[in-house]
Amino acid sequence: MQMRQHTAASWVSNNPTPSLGQWCLETDTKLKKVGDGVTAWNSLAYCRGDTAVQPDAIGTAAALDAGTADGNVVVVATGGKLPALDGSDLTNLPGGSGGGKIAQIVSSSTSTLTSVTTVIPWDNTIPQKTEGAEIITRAITPTNASSTLLIEVTGFCGVSAATNGAAALFVDSTADAVAAIGFAPVYATPVVIRFSVAAGSTSARTYKFRVGPGSAVTLYWNGQNTSGAIYGGTPSTVMTVTEILP
Repeated sequence: MQMRQHTAASWVSNNPTPSLGQWCLETDTKLKKVGDGVTAWNSLAYCRGDTAVQPDAIGTAAALDAGTADGNVVVVATGGKLPALDGSDLTNLPGGSGGGKIAQIVSSSTSTLTSVTTVIPWDNTIPQKTEGAEIITRAITPTNASSTLLIEVTGFCGVSAATNGAAALFVDSTADAVAAIGFAPVYATPVVIRFSVAAGSTSARTYKFRVGPGSAVTLYWNGQNTSGAIYGGTPSTVMTVTEILP
């Protein structure tokens, strides 16, 4: 079988219509086309497996930079991990039923054994910032005024005699507690307080945790009911504030 042969430029210039089943060769590029009897050369596709751009090609490909800036191509990093990206504009992602994205989490902790004798009365009044003793604080500056702040404190204590105790949460210089719980430790008891509130603004604020016995006895925070110290000073109080975006 003998192919019809011309240079690529000659084929383009003459633009013939090869016969049905006629093989045609570009002598300088070695690329081939097969005629269908109706399509002119310049509109006829090259044979599959040949590497020339097809007639409907879009032209020269543009070079793209790799990276995370606008217009860049994202490249998988070592270890098969994607680089850090801003996903705030992503939509239609599956979500839970209990809230939004976490903007930040801040926390403080203390293992200090604190003996407290100043009472937080066991009655129907709001605990005051002058009652009990301050154990731990944590400041936070919300990033979004519409966020929800979740304040959590976990700790451990004992009381020197059979009575009740109380724990209360305050913010800045406000006299009244924003949250409070009571407990009845015997030897020692874990204490947990959780409180959520709308941020309301992006101003900094400090949350303060105070505890006290319900009557004139000694409460040992991070300790137990007799000598106070226990477990070699390892009991710890942790205060965490989480900002949850709307």
